[in-house]
Amino acid sequence: SALQERQRIVEQRFEKRKSLAHKALDLHFALNHEGNDYGSKPLAGLVDWINYAPLGTIKRAHRLLKNSVGEEQIVTSALVDIITGVREATPEDEKFVRTFAQKAIEQDSFAYHRLRGMAKVGNILSRFNYKVSLADVEKIAGQESYGMTDALKIYDLDQVRQFLNQGVNLQSVVAVKKTTEKFGHDLRPVDVATMATRNIIGLESALRAFSFPDVQTLLSQDVSLPTAEAVLHNTKQFGYELSIQKIAQVAKNVRDVGDFTDALRELPLEEVNKLFTVGVSYRNFGTVKVALEKHGLSSDFDATLAVSQILVRTGEYAQLDGALEVYSLSEIEQIISGNVKIDLLLNIRLNLEKRNIMADLKETIMFTKAAQGQYWLFGECIDTFGIENVRKMVTKSVNLSKVMEVNRYLNGQSRSLCDREIANNLSESTRATLRKGGLDVIIAIAKAGSIEAVTKTLSAGFTVEDIIRFPYLISPLIAKK
Repeated sequence: SALQERQRIVEQRFEKRKSLAHKALDLHFALNHEGNDYGSKPLAGLVDWINYAPLGTIKRAHRLLKNSVGEEQIVTSALVDIITGVREATPEDEKFVRTFAQKAIEQDSFAYHRLRGMAKVGNILSRFNYKVSLADVEKIAGQESYGMTDALKIYDLDQVRQFLNQGVNLQSVVAVKKTTEKFGHDLRPVDVATMATRNIIGLESALRAFSFPDVQTLLSQDVSLPTAEAVLHNTKQFGYELSIQKIAQVAKNVRDVGDFTDALRELPLEEVNKLFTVGVSYRNFGTVKVALEKHGLSSDFDATLAVSQILVRTGEYAQLDGALEVYSLSEIEQIISGNVKIDLLLNIRLNLEKRNIMADLKETIMFTKAAQGQYWLFGECIDTFGIENVRKMVTKSVNLSKVMEVNRYLNGQSRSLCDREIANNLSESTRATLRKGGLDVIIAIAKAGSIEAVTKTLSAGFTVEDIIRFPYLISPLIAKK
């Protein structure tokens, strides 16, 4: 017993001499881990013992841990401590935290994250000696409070709360305040908030290139500051002196500064601005110009811009050259206005030419839409059913892909239309009989969308022969009486 007493005294001394860092680690591992599984405990992570838990909280929690107090009680007490901060905790505070902690234990993610957020906010406020009600801590925790610590180093809590209530990002507030002060501007909070609501990437560099009022003008028009600066330097390089309004107008339409610079080398600024205003890059403009020149068509600025604008809808600038081999500009405009991709239409046309099939543009557009991007399937359909039957299917707005799928199934080339329909599979004899119905039966099944429609029709009392005679009987709406 003397040895045990000595051991107890040694352990007490060891615990007494533990550093706060050591105690924080004890709490971290005891309250967050179950063996090597981090976060396995229901309240794990609610208190960051290592990074921000107050020193007094660590001491009290560690004492409770050594006295074998329940883990949930330790975490709850620590949360009350941290959330209330320098303000004395009330029974209402303790009740609120206990209630939310219990919900978190029951896997309520909202309660868990709200407690975690309140702990972070309470910790920050206590550093600045603010006594804040539980309701206010909860409200702030529900707002975008990132950057609050740095904001409170500059502004008092009332002003920071005003920023939060206005939905202003506190990190942007701090960035605007510090950057503008660097250039000698002491802004009112309202002016800081106005700037902080904009895209302030590149603010410091912009303040070197422009006057402060000019930067405010650019921000008020939602102009990218780096782009505006690039426009300023590039236009100066080519001998242009632009007003801030003109810079803003041009910069709004610039998507690629390198492309803008290339355009300035070849075109007057007004033409460059026209180009970017309609959403055409100089690179694509150049592609269109080369295609027009190759085919002996007008390729001055206005003509090239007009054709480029037509191609904006599909973005198929590179396909213009190939399209002009077989179609006129007005026909190409007709293709695009029909919501058809040039590249796909050219492939459909190639499928037709390979089979010596004649089709005008209107029909080719119709075929292209029916192919739904699968031009190779269109050719397969022609080889399987013949062009006249394909025309019939296209006229009836039948899904060609589904037609081929049904055909493969009825001919035993696939087990089912899809894996989930294996239970609805038809016998080989039934499939053989359905094949006698020809294309009309295939189209009816394709339109119904599944073999289940056939099984429903059969279970409703109709025979396979009925289906062959009247394919419209194949319908998912058929029900057994």
